[in-house]
Amino acid sequence: GIKVDPKCLELGIPFERLWNTMHARVQSRSLDREVLLGKVIERTERGFEKNATLHPETAVTVRQKLNDSHTLLPLNADHLRDGELVRTYYIFLNKHFTQQIPDAWEHIYNLLDVPTATRQWLNFFDSLWDRPYVLMPELAHSHETLYTLIEADGMRLLESSEREDDKADLFDDYLARYALFGPMGNVRLTAVSQFSDHLHEYMSNQHKQCVHCSTLFPTDKWMTNDVRSDITVQTFSNRLRGGPGEPKKYICRLCQLQFLVERLNFEEVRGEKTMYLHFFPYSFLPAPFITALRENIDAIRQTTDTVRALWCDTHTTLAEPGSGIDPKFAVQTKAGKPHPYGVYMPRVPRNTVGNRLIFPINPAGDNDSQRFLFALWNALVLQRHLGLRVMLTESPVAPFVPEVELYVDNVSLSCRGLVGRNDYGRFADLQQATDGPLVDLWRQATAVHQIANRVRTASSRDEVLAIVQAMANGPLYVYYTVEKLLEARVRGDQKVSAPEWLEIRLAQQILPDLKILTLNKGGKFMTELSQHLQKLAEIAWQGGLRGKTLKKNSLMTPLDHVFVKLNQRSMAFDDEALKAVIAEDIFEYLERIADEQYAPGKRKMGYANDFVNLFFDQVYHSVYQGNRTRLLADEKLLRSAFMFYMRQQIPTRQQETGESDNQ
Repeated sequence: GIKVDPKCLELGIPFERLWNTMHARVQSRSLDREVLLGKVIERTERGFEKNATLHPETAVTVRQKLNDSHTLLPLNADHLRDGELVRTYYIFLNKHFTQQIPDAWEHIYNLLDVPTATRQWLNFFDSLWDRPYVLMPELAHSHETLYTLIEADGMRLLESSEREDDKADLFDDYLARYALFGPMGNVRLTAVSQFSDHLHEYMSNQHKQCVHCSTLFPTDKWMTNDVRSDITVQTFSNRLRGGPGEPKKYICRLCQLQFLVERLNFEEVRGEKTMYLHFFPYSFLPAPFITALRENIDAIRQTTDTVRALWCDTHTTLAEPGSGIDPKFAVQTKAGKPHPYGVYMPRVPRNTVGNRLIFPINPAGDNDSQRFLFALWNALVLQRHLGLRVMLTESPVAPFVPEVELYVDNVSLSCRGLVGRNDYGRFADLQQATDGPLVDLWRQATAVHQIANRVRTASSRDEVLAIVQAMANGPLYVYYTVEKLLEARVRGDQKVSAPEWLEIRLAQQILPDLKILTLNKGGKFMTELSQHLQKLAEIAWQGGLRGKTLKKNSLMTPLDHVFVKLNQRSMAFDDEALKAVIAEDIFEYLERIADEQYAPGKRKMGYANDFVNLFFDQVYHSVYQGNRTRLLADEKLLRSAFMFYMRQQIPTRQQETGESDNQ
């Protein structure tokens, strides 16, 4: 049957909410009358002789009912569920109110005005399994009346019962031990002595220490019912014994309450992968702030019948510089259903939203990398929006209080190119007010989303994830990845009449953001390489070292000749001879494609020599230090980077003619 955990009563959840949940569970059940009737008759016949000996007159009535069994149970499925509802309330009374109500059925009979004669023969039927259903044909109450009577009775019982709150002593002990007041020196001495106590507890209470903290509070076995479905209590911990079998975890009462409050306060979503945003004030949260936050959450919950999570449009917020303090939120999907992804909204904010804000977040995504990025974007936006420090972690209990604006725990390996550290502060030097790592992370996040906006296609590919993963491989990989995304974007646009011009315009818009991503992570190597690639692109464009079109293979002409000869290089050629051969090849190519009246002369030959000399002297020998193997390994990446700088040199049609793009 449906049972209510005692913890629900400990937390003071009103009976009307408990009863509403029980009712919803009952209404979702499908009861087979014929199967149920057979079991009722079988169980009653099994104990009939014994009961008949004690109550022979009543046994005659019961025998008649068993013989005429088609009237024993309700014919209507709704009335059968009403029997299940009464059965649920009987279980509730029998489990939680045995001291106040020694006989739960006598209490229910009185509540529903069941005649004395009926009560006598009902006692022949099993009190837990059969009696609630057999009672239904004897009642004239409607479903609504039945629901209301039980709800009022349960509310009265809960309000009148005095339950000793075992949490009061627990919190007294907690505050007495951990709330330290006084000069900092005394506080440090107290903390040192506490550490010794904690270490002794850890060493002496082997395999029974709390797996989530190091307090000295008593521990007990951790049960699955205490946590949300996505938290497995059998996970590895260095506080468990080794060897075969699955050792049982132990958890202290304080941590257990934290998990329990979270389970009851936030609605679960099937298949969720919960992470947590722990918000910390710089000193404390004033009462008006907390009150306003509670009222806002209440208002959000009242927008629709069901609210699961608050979804934040982080993509739009991050893609528009300066708009991080005005995020857009939603509680429903485009289909009008409750949003499963985002920050979970608490059911009872007035009881659970306080000076320490802990919000579970269910990140969207098909893999760990997508889910991590989803949570990271929310942490960035909400940190700036609320003006609080935030820790992003998979632990419902924050392991410590961060001293910076953003602390990121368990960074996904594929995102290390973007998130290269755990702590991100607003200022590098508070005295000088110089920008810190958090500002750099915001710039990079904005750049990633702006690039993704320009290369987005109708396919299911996640452009943001592709760019972030490329950053983990190195700055040059970002150029290559973005170029491939750009080509897919242009290829998928069926309306464009001049694909090369669309590619040029988008590449010019993307390059500033690409520089933010690559120069920030590439250090001196990338800074020098970018300068030289830009100079090579300027020489190639000004010198006309290209084919007759603005397509990629035409613009790549001079670099193509360089890499062809480097891949075919013979040991008989030194660098000077090789440079001369490459410059001559470029010039001969230009001669072949040129019209007779525009044959290239010494000027283009000079540009070809300048291009080749700059590549060998600055890129090959300076940046790559003459390492031919390493240079050729980066060939496709260098081609992509060069192409972005080359397209940057091309004047748009508006610049050339003074006309609009449409004209």
